[in-house]
Amino acid sequence: MAVSVNPDKMLIHQARREPDWVQFNVAVEAEVDALWRNGTWELVDLPPGAKVTGKSMLCERKRGADGAVSRQNARYVARGDTQV
Repeated sequence: MAVSVNPDKMLIHQARREPDWVQFNVAVEAEVDALWRNGTWELVDLPPGAKVTGKSMLCERKRGADGAVSRQNARYVARGDTQV
């Protein structure tokens, strides 16, 4: 995985070490809740021999026109190129 040069974009394990983790955590919880509410996924048993598709929780600080942080955002993403 490539390393981001933008300090406002990071993986969840990096966001956990940031001073604004509390706000990131709220965004992560909102993202996961929305995925459940929208029926995006369901839990099933993994078939024998199958592999789980790679996934990541991405966190990002959104900034306004003045450069100040306006909110923290989280997105759950899957590696579609590994799906069969």
